[in-house]
Amino acid sequence: MSTAAADLIEANFSEFLLSMGRAGGASERSDDEIAWTIGGSPIGYHNAVVRCTAPEERSSALVDEWRDAATAPLPSGLVALDARASSRPPASASGGRLR
Repeated sequence: MSTAAADLIEANFSEFLLSMGRAGGASERSDDEIAWTIGGSPIGYHNAVVRCTAPEERSSALVDEWRDAATAPLPSGLVALDARASSRPPASASGGRLR
């Protein structure tokens, strides 16, 4: 698969997850560092981080921000992460906080 095709698929899937959340009134964040949707899914199953381009040194703070937005304890459900190798963070990026 070409990089261009993979980018289009990823963008489509990300928009699908965000749109599902919007339909149910989800909390959403989308800025230069990260995009997520929390709650609001009409089928009630997911919270998703759909994009993260932040540098490694910001990962811990972003985990805390996501947790605060999701409220403690974290709601059960799917956390969808971009699994393409080009955007996969190094194992140390979250200090072991995301598994």
